[in-house]
Amino acid sequence: METVLNQIHIITQPPREDARHGRIQGYHVGYRVYHSSEKFQYKTVEANENNELHSTYVTGLQPFTKYEIIVKAYNVAGAGPQTDSIIGTTLETAPPTSPILQVIGTTTNSINIRWEKDSKDRSSITEYTLHSRHDDGVWQTKKLRSTTDRYTVENVKCGTKYHMYLTASNSLGTGEPSPSVTTRTKGAAPMPAPQNSFVTLNSTFVVLHLDGWQSGGCPILHFNIQYKAKYQNQWTSVPDRIPANREKTIVGQLTPDREYIVMVTAHSEAGVTQGEYKFRTLPLQYSSETTSLPALVRREAELPFHRNVTLLIPVVVSSLVLIIVIFTVVVCLRKHTQDRRGQQGK
Repeated sequence: METVLNQIHIITQPPREDARHGRIQGYHVGYRVYHSSEKFQYKTVEANENNELHSTYVTGLQPFTKYEIIVKAYNVAGAGPQTDSIIGTTLETAPPTSPILQVIGTTTNSINIRWEKDSKDRSSITEYTLHSRHDDGVWQTKKLRSTTDRYTVENVKCGTKYHMYLTASNSLGTGEPSPSVTTRTKGAAPMPAPQNSFVTLNSTFVVLHLDGWQSGGCPILHFNIQYKAKYQNQWTSVPDRIPANREKTIVGQLTPDREYIVMVTAHSEAGVTQGEYKFRTLPLQYSSETTSLPALVRREAELPFHRNVTLLIPVVVSSLVLIIVIFTVVVCLRKHTQDRRGQQGK
C-alpha cells in the first residue's frame, strides 16, 4: 500500500490456489476513516486473466487522515471472507498536480507563454520547470520562479515549430507534466527570385542577382549554387558558400549559345528553398560589353597592386610600341624632307 495526498494505492494478491474455489473474477476493496462508525465504501476491481498481482487507487480521500482498508475476493458464487484490515494515512501534502500551459504570442525569435495552477491543487509549489525543444533538437529545461505565471522564451529559431510542457515541484517532489503544447515562431523559408530578373546573360558567363531573393521573414544565412548544361546529368558546384549579403555572383566558363540550368539553394533557420533557372547563353558575336565590363573592372580594382601587374604589363608594352612607332614616323618624315630640299638645291 502506498499513500499520497488524497488517494491510497492498493496492491492485491490472489488467495491460495486451494482457497479460490474457481476462477477469481475480481475484488471488492472497502475503505473508511479509521475508528469511525461509518460503513465501508466499496470499490470493485476486476481481476486480470492470469490472477496475478493487481493494483488500484482509492481516490477522493481526505488529506492527512487514517483509513481502514479491507479486501474481499469474489467469483461466480459470490464474495469470500474479508482480509484483515490494514491502516493507511494519506499525506498532508503531495507533489503538485499539472499546471495548465498555453502560448499567448510569438515573434520571429521569442515565444510568450503563461500557465495556471490547478484550482483543486492546494499544495505549496517551490518552482516550475519549462521543457522545450524544436523538431530536430533535444529537450532543454529552464527553472522558473514559483511566484510568476508567465515567461518569454528567447533566442529561439525563426519560423520553427516548438514543443513545450511544464512541471511543478515542491519539497515532496515533481508532479506530473502538463499536456504538451506546440507552436511555431513567425517567419517562413526564403522565396526565390523571379526568372526574368535573376539572370543577366552573356556569351561565356551569367550574372546571378542574389538580392532578388526574399527572406520570408527569417534572414537568409547563405546560398549554394550548382549548374549544368541542359542535357547533361552531372552538376558542377560553386565550391564556396555564398554569403547572404552578396548582391550578385558570376557563373563563368560557359559555352556561347548553349542552354544551361542553374540551381540556387537558399538556407535560413526556417528551412531551405531551391530555385531552378533555365537560360541560354548569348552567341559570341552578341557578347554584352556593358554587362561584362563593370563587374570585371570592379573585381580587378579590388585587387592589391602587385596582383594588378598582369593588367599593367600589356598597357606598358602597348605604350612603348606606340612611342616607337611615332618616333619612327617622325624620323622618316624628317629624312624625307631633307632629301627633297637637297634635290631642289642642286
